[in-house]
Amino acid sequence: MRQRMPYTSVKPFLPHALAATLVVYGVPMIVTLGLLGGGSAAPPLPVALAAGLILSLAAGGIGSWAWSRRVESREISFGELILWSWFRRSQAEDRIERDAKALALDPLGVPTAPPAGEPRDQGATLRDLSLALEVKDTYTHGHSRRVERHVKRTGEGLGLTESDLDELALAAALHDVGKIRVPDRVLRKPGDLTIEERVAVEEHALVGAAMVAPIGDEGLIQAVRHHHERWDGRGYPQGLAGGDIPLHARIIAVCDAYDAMTSTRPYRPSLGHGHAIEVLREETGSQFDPDVVEAFISTLPTRIPVAAMALFALPLRLLRELAVPARRVGLQSLAPAAGAVGAAAVMGAAVFSPIPAPAPAIAAEATQVEEGNPELGIQVPDQVLGEKAERTQRKPAAEPTPAPAVETATEEEAPVEVAEAQPEPRPEPKPKPVTEPEPTPEPEPAVVDCRPGPAQGKGKGPPDCPRGRGKKG
Repeated sequence: MRQRMPYTSVKPFLPHALAATLVVYGVPMIVTLGLLGGGSAAPPLPVALAAGLILSLAAGGIGSWAWSRRVESREISFGELILWSWFRRSQAEDRIERDAKALALDPLGVPTAPPAGEPRDQGATLRDLSLALEVKDTYTHGHSRRVERHVKRTGEGLGLTESDLDELALAAALHDVGKIRVPDRVLRKPGDLTIEERVAVEEHALVGAAMVAPIGDEGLIQAVRHHHERWDGRGYPQGLAGGDIPLHARIIAVCDAYDAMTSTRPYRPSLGHGHAIEVLREETGSQFDPDVVEAFISTLPTRIPVAAMALFALPLRLLRELAVPARRVGLQSLAPAAGAVGAAAVMGAAVFSPIPAPAPAIAAEATQVEEGNPELGIQVPDQVLGEKAERTQRKPAAEPTPAPAVETATEEEAPVEVAEAQPEPRPEPKPKPVTEPEPTPEPEPAVVDCRPGPAQGKGKGPPDCPRGRGKKG
């Protein structure tokens, strides 16, 4: 037989989830796309976007008001009826029931039999159960993980050993697991609690200690049981004071209070980092251990100075105050709705906006780029111009009209053809002239007198004369 857990399941409200999603998301998106698809009569993008957002907000407000009149609204907010939030909570409910069965817990979270498995596996199951409880509640989602990070930093500042840090981190992850017994209508109540409701809330520390007891770690059990004790002895469940409170419980108390103050709850908005630090200092010595508070503050990550954020502080505070009424009526999912409407508007603008034709100035500039424009510093190569001229010459032209006869001009009066404007080429250096040596004139042959001289014999001339050929006198 399936156990009924002490909360109202969201699964029977699937039809309501479909209707809420259609009204808050679908209708505004369709209207936005319809406005942008109106052709020439379509409004500008900002107008269509504003219309979709206003419609989404109006639909969410009306839906929240209508849902708040039902009894189930005390445990299920209107934002959890949006389809993806519905799926997330439905999966968290399945995890809670599965883990409770593995730990042999009854519907109120009380162990009915020794759980099976190793203590390490039981710790992992309890951790998953604690996370599932937070996923089910939109106000405490991520609380245990943040507290776990804070206690590890603070423990390192106090000089704890590695094994103590591991035990402290597990205790921080499981410190609120006992809230499985507290009904959601009590945890989400925006007003003051009755005496019976306060007793139910305070019992979560004892229930949590009983749930982690099978793990067999006494330090873990004590940390979960006493994490709501006060330094002055006015805490619960046992009213321990001062050093009687286990150190791990004192560390969790400071980190748990800081995260609760800086988070939004059904009964108040978040206080902000600076205000939370002031409260911790004011409660030092009465609610919190002074040494733990000092270690927690000294190990906080460095933040941007307040003076640097002064410009943005006022708008953020105004937005926070304006969001309080929306959170009270359960409009947690309106921010995603606004994002969806904005995405629809941008998509519609991209689909329905026509692509403008190129302006005449752009076309003229393209022609200048094609043909070249010296004023723009555009030079087209001669080869491209030549090819264009050749294409022009191939076109059939009309018969030219014969021109009248013109007298032949002299060489000096010949017309000079004007070439197209070309960039003046750089003059090439002239080669130096090579001077050839003048040829040496050959000497004229000497005239030899072949007549025999007086000293020569008859018939004999000079040596250069052929024999017997001397001149006769």
